[in-house]
Amino acid sequence: MESPNHLITRSVDHPIAQSPNTLFVAGVWLLVLAAFLLLCGLCSSAFYLVAPFLARNSDSAVQTNIFLGSFAALGIAFGALFAWQGLGAIRQRTPDSAARIFPSAIILLIAFLLAILLGLGALAYKPIAAFAFPPFHLIASALPPLIVLAYAARQLNVASGVRALAASLGWGALGATFLALSLEALIGVIIVAGAGVALALTPDGALMLARLSAELKSLRALDEQTIVRWLLANPTIIALAAIYFAGIVPFIEEAVKTLIIAFVDPRRTQARDAVLWGIAAGAGFAIVENALNTGAALEMWALAMLLRVGATMMHVANGVTMARGWYAARVERRWSRLFLAYAVSVFLHAVWNALAIGLGLGAVQLSDAARAPLGIQAPWVWLNLALISGLSILTFGGMGWIVFAVRTAREPTNVSLREA
Repeated sequence: MESPNHLITRSVDHPIAQSPNTLFVAGVWLLVLAAFLLLCGLCSSAFYLVAPFLARNSDSAVQTNIFLGSFAALGIAFGALFAWQGLGAIRQRTPDSAARIFPSAIILLIAFLLAILLGLGALAYKPIAAFAFPPFHLIASALPPLIVLAYAARQLNVASGVRALAASLGWGALGATFLALSLEALIGVIIVAGAGVALALTPDGALMLARLSAELKSLRALDEQTIVRWLLANPTIIALAAIYFAGIVPFIEEAVKTLIIAFVDPRRTQARDAVLWGIAAGAGFAIVENALNTGAALEMWALAMLLRVGATMMHVANGVTMARGWYAARVERRWSRLFLAYAVSVFLHAVWNALAIGLGLGAVQLSDAARAPLGIQAPWVWLNLALISGLSILTFGGMGWIVFAVRTAREPTNVSLREA
């Protein structure tokens, strides 16, 4: 069997070798999308400058600007990226090679560590933290996924160019996250409404709902750590959270994260292209999740950013798995491989979320038992170590899988992904 990369040097057969009319239309749509994103980014920037003056305290101001700054940066960055590629498509310019736009992964790693150090410094200086900290937060959120993407792009050395890479990265960061959050919110509302109706139909259900409503209202005046402890002290809430985040969220996110690869032309797609696009989609998804999920506990921000490296590997590794599945289905017509890839991705995602929830619960319990006798602390210490070990195994396993997939896809041998 011919190598899946046997067309890599034949530009006429490559996915970017489209007709002039198709490129022009694609360029126009990219410019329209770019204009919308830039407008959203500029509006978020305006709120970014005003919001801290309306916040209740300095921590609230920082957390508000983390979200506004993330939306502003994502809108401006992807708006500029799509405008660049849209103009290139309209002018019929051949897109630059994806391998040439990234610096060395080592340089990006050093930048990541510097961003964490500078972010800690900005966070410590309260008078300007709301304005100075969010940029470092976003940089630290984006760099781990970009490090993996830079490694893959430079190793694979694909000829598909920046345009296809930008589409995959943009889909993962914007399209997949929006679609996933919408579906997750809808299902969450249905679950809460169903639970409320079921509870109301039980004896004394109305009284229990009224009591729960009063408790939730009283939480508004409490700090975040107290709220978290209240939530974790409720077994029903823990069970519902575990079912939702480990049993529902993985099915949705793994289904939509790499959905853009389903629309590739199977006659022109090479294995290394599919792998890179899957990594890009997973990296885009991880960038947004890192930016939005690490701003709650500012006192543990640096630790949270380091822990998000593991979540990044999980998202990117599953992106690779799904990309290989889509390649097998669309190019090799082996649809069973796609369903297998989806099952594996959902399972690993569910295990990761379950372990992460358990670690959060264990960390809170260990904190509460810090002044207790050693005999009471020991079980929680061992539980946390076991959970950390499980997450570490998944993290390094994800790294190994990414490296294996990249090396397999780039080999100019007569081995296809079917045999690999």
